[in-house]
Amino acid sequence: MHFSIVVAALAFLASPALAQEPNPEDVKVRGISYGGSGCPQGTLGVLYGSDKNIYLQFENFHPSIGPNRPVTSSRANCQININLSYPSNLQFSPGYTTFNGHASLSSTTSALFKSIWYFSGSSAQVSTSETLSGEYGADYVLKETVSQESRLWSPCGATLPLNVNAQIRLLGPGEGSVDNGNLVIGGLVWRYC
Repeated sequence: MHFSIVVAALAFLASPALAQEPNPEDVKVRGISYGGSGCPQGTLGVLYGSDKNIYLQFENFHPSIGPNRPVTSSRANCQININLSYPSNLQFSPGYTTFNGHASLSSTTSALFKSIWYFSGSSAQVSTSETLSGEYGADYVLKETVSQESRLWSPCGATLPLNVNAQIRLLGPGEGSVDNGNLVIGGLVWRYC
């Protein structure tokens, strides 16, 4: 399955100390690769929105837990590699990920949503997480924001891919399932090197 990527500027002006928006023609999504139990090849749709966010649509991000279900079904993950092209005098930092979907959890089950971000070749990482607990049966929107102090910036002078490991883990002795339909990577901020 091949998905086209809508390409536009990946910029967001957040304060006077940050860079002006790069020229939209100078910022491009060169490619996205992915893999994992929550996103086997051919099951992930990608769209770059006019709001400067990257939208990922999953077909297979469905962990479940309960009797007669294998332990391995209680966790789903997706490793996403986003390769951008942008001017070498700029660096960027993503601000948040948002998980969107539906969850059905018994009173003794919780769902941990976690994302880990890093740039290829760097050991620095940022991790965010949110939890749904207890009797729950509804749609959800969970926004995991990176604090200003914890921001992770792309390296200067090199355009290394941004990696996001998104995962959902179900915990507890009860039953439950999560159908995570979308992941948004957003809040991109730019600054001069």
